Amino acid sequence: MRRVRCPYCGAEFGVPEGVSHAVCPYCGTVVELETGSSTATYIYPARLEEPDVEGFLSARLPLLPGADPKVSEASVAETVLHYIPLFNVRVVSRARGCDAAYEVAEAALEATREPPQGFPEGYSYPVIGRVPYHPDTRRKAIFHQVGFDWRLHPGLVSLRSRVESRVARESIAYCGGAPIESSVELLGVSHYPVWEVVYEHRGGRRYRVLVDAVEARLVYAEYPVGGAGRRVMLAAAGVTAGLGTLTSLAAAALLHATAPLLGAPLAIAAAAYALTRALRRRLVYRLKSRVYNETVGRLEPPSYSSA
Repeated sequence: MRRVRCPYCGAEFGVPEGVSHAVCPYCGTVVELETGSSTATYIYPARLEEPDVEGFLSARLPLLPGADPKVSEASVAETVLHYIPLFNVRVVSRARGCDAAYEVAEAALEATREPPQGFPEGYSYPVIGRVPYHPDTRRKAIFHQVGFDWRLHPGLVSLRSRVESRVARESIAYCGGAPIESSVELLGVSHYPVWEVVYEHRGGRRYRVLVDAVEARLVYAEYPVGGAGRRVMLAAAGVTAGLGTLTSLAAAALLHATAPLLGAPLAIAAAAYALTRALRRRLVYRLKSRVYNETVGRLEPPSYSSA
């Protein structure tokens, strides 16, 4: 770790070695570590503001597969705003002396190694829509720290490779395979807002949700099972209890000389445990990725699991 002093608010904070920029956790100012000065900083305005979060969840959570319909009555207990840092980069590639082979691409690359727990890997952030950020406009939030040198970011390496491949094909088609030259540019660092919400349902049981505040999209959600989903789980619990009963009766038969009544307590315990697990079961929704999968020609679908 190295110590950095924010050029705007004067706060001193630690950042890991091997990164190109640092984010002040107190005011959000982005510091270029080579010069110690602030760098071009932007923010993606949140379309989903805090007063609208509860209504958004009330409308969306009941639509998730297997959700308890009464989850719409849940109450928000905590809200935390996270700002994920992004590198806004541009790649320009051309074939030397050939105007027909020329490509420009921009991307927003996740710059932190520690996004909020549950946030999907490979998330596709919008390139446009950012506006200049000024520390005076900050609100109470968690500013995540940059974890990369932008020039060595894996996403930038991949982007440059794709752009150069396109130019290489164009160069062969139109220019007889002229040599390719490329340049990369950091346009700035942006703050991307994500809501982390904890809500309570049925006797104060708590569940956690992550919401993309720019596109008003659920990206991670824990939610109570209900309706058909609960009936399926109760049926599964009944099977588990039945297996527990058979197991306990077999144990009693083996131990009948010393513990003739051992089977009944084991059967009751197995049934109670299985039913309790079923009633307390929660489902988890994860948006796997918003990266377009060129192999199957569609966006990656979300996934669901139980916990």
